[in-house]
Amino acid sequence: MLFREGEPGKEILYPVATVILGGLISSTLLDTIVTPAVFYRFGRKSAERYLASETEQQKVAATAAVIP
Repeated sequence: MLFREGEPGKEILYPVATVILGGLISSTLLDTIVTPAVFYRFGRKSAERYLASETEQQKVAATAAVIP
């Protein structure tokens, strides 16, 4: 629809196709670039603390499994 702008009957569909394609492109860029950058900036410390607590819990569970 986007590449057939001048065809009869496509006067209404062309703007709709333009908006849909623009939304697909912008959402793809946001998902691949902006979301990881924002997470790295604001969520990195929380993720590191979570991973550290999980590792500590695994060590405790492994120690408890060895001691009868």
